[in-house]
Amino acid sequence: MKTIIVHGGAGRITEFIEERLKGIEEAVDKGYETLEKEDDAVKAVIEAVKVLEDNEYFNAGFGSALNLCGDVEMDASIMTSQGKCGAVGCIKGVKNPIEVAYLVMEKTDHILLCGEGATQFARLHGIKYFNPVSKKALKFWKEYFNKKDRYFKHYKEFYSTVGAVAIDSKGRLCAGTSTGGILHKLPGRVGDSAIIGAGTYCSKEGAASATGHGEGIIKNFITKYAVDMLKKYSAKETAELCKKINCKFGIIIVDKNGEIGFSFTTPQFLVGYKNEKEKKILFLNSKNTG
Repeated sequence: MKTIIVHGGAGRITEFIEERLKGIEEAVDKGYETLEKEDDAVKAVIEAVKVLEDNEYFNAGFGSALNLCGDVEMDASIMTSQGKCGAVGCIKGVKNPIEVAYLVMEKTDHILLCGEGATQFARLHGIKYFNPVSKKALKFWKEYFNKKDRYFKHYKEFYSTVGAVAIDSKGRLCAGTSTGGILHKLPGRVGDSAIIGAGTYCSKEGAASATGHGEGIIKNFITKYAVDMLKKYSAKETAELCKKINCKFGIIIVDKNGEIGFSFTTPQFLVGYKNEKEKKILFLNSKNTG
């Protein structure tokens, strides 16, 4: 069953909720449209993630959070059920990091390229310079910059990483994740979105994308854990089991049958999905989910 599910961040989401929900819907629609026309899970994931990377209300691509020095360093990764994967870390000056992660997967024998090397690789493959600093993200950075303990106190509150997971009619699965990272992070910091098995993972059993506190997600390799659990449990059951992990995160899952699962341990989570049966765009609040 052709299915796509996307997320737009898990954390304390109190602003621009309507705009973000609209962005989630646009990503779901674009991803499912690609599934219908191309019947290709990889293309569907890339197109859905690009919609969110192009939307300044999410922390990925244009609109990415600025680091401690006021720069944007982005992470992204992609993986397929055929075992192929690619990722970039701390990449600068591109519009859609997920496209560069895909190029790493398709054009090299490597898995992860970082920093200037990742940017140079993008240029060699025709990715032009783009300034990903949005006015909204810059304003947000300035507001928090003058607060005491800005890095250690505030960075755990805001996660707006984006991701998508899809399955096509041939049963091929794909997962992709993209982020600007934690607000006021130290320069050079690479989070879970660039790490296969942490922010993104896929096998023949299923696929998953995560968002949240990157260091915690890396320590627990949450998406690898979730996909491995699909050998015994449904996507929905797996999502519930993931909630026992001691970490602030949200996760979306699709299993080999096209069934979905999602869960979160943060105050809020943005999710949208579409398949042959239904389409839903959700702003989930922990107070209302039990």
